[in-house]
Amino acid sequence: MIGKVNFVVALSCEAKPIISHFNLRKRDSTLFKVYSNQDHSIRLIISGIGSSASLKATKHLASVSKDDTSTTAWLNIGIGGHKDLPLATAILAQRIVDSKTKQSWFPQLVFDPPCLTASVKTVEKPDFNYPDDNVVEMEASGFYSAAESYSTREIIHCMKIISDNSQSLSRPPLTETMVDELVNRNLSSIKELVRKLQVLSMEEEERTSDPPFLQECLSLWHFTVTQTHQLKSLLRKWLLLQPGKNVLDVLLPNCKDSRNVIQTLDLHLKNTPVWMDHD
Repeated sequence: MIGKVNFVVALSCEAKPIISHFNLRKRDSTLFKVYSNQDHSIRLIISGIGSSASLKATKHLASVSKDDTSTTAWLNIGIGGHKDLPLATAILAQRIVDSKTKQSWFPQLVFDPPCLTASVKTVEKPDFNYPDDNVVEMEASGFYSAAESYSTREIIHCMKIISDNSQSLSRPPLTETMVDELVNRNLSSIKELVRKLQVLSMEEEERTSDPPFLQECLSLWHFTVTQTHQLKSLLRKWLLLQPGKNVLDVLLPNCKDSRNVIQTLDLHLKNTPVWMDHD
């Protein structure tokens, strides 16, 4: 099993180095350009510029993903401006604020970030005044507001690469080739971030997946919602304490109803010795 990561990227020139590095191929899609690797563990969608476009693209990518998106990590990559951060600096958003609605989001950093962290402000049009210490860009709020409908904040993140600052305004305008190079220079950080998100996605998959024998038990006895949660917890303990053993061999001879199942399984596990290896 491998963790899943969905990229949402505004521009083709931002996406090109990522598509090449992760060996993604274009997939059929009518509304947006969608790419994925062979096992679909990494997907990428090109949204176009703006918060609204990013929101729509994130929803579209979720809709075309055939697997459960609740354990998929989401990553928005793009360029942004800052008054004094050096060009090509990568930052991971620790706060996202929408300049129009004033709504804020706080991504949960449960790992050591592979780059600097900073606050990100999403604006409706390019802003080169840099009035505060935010990284200024145009997609993060739309992306994040959509992605949090599908996954937890621990696995939803935005990385912005500084493309302009107060010293660069007198230089020639930014070109697609320059944007491509900015992303290329940060591929090692992007790769490390993807690796961390894949681990978190995999852990979330393991945490939320059905334990062995759950469906068999549900088909044999009627459980309430509360009992189902109890059953899942007990079956996960069974997997740890009795690996390779069929729980039905214990339950079928003794249990007439769901209450018997919970009681029998709980008692059996309490009486199972925990063996510890000592060097």
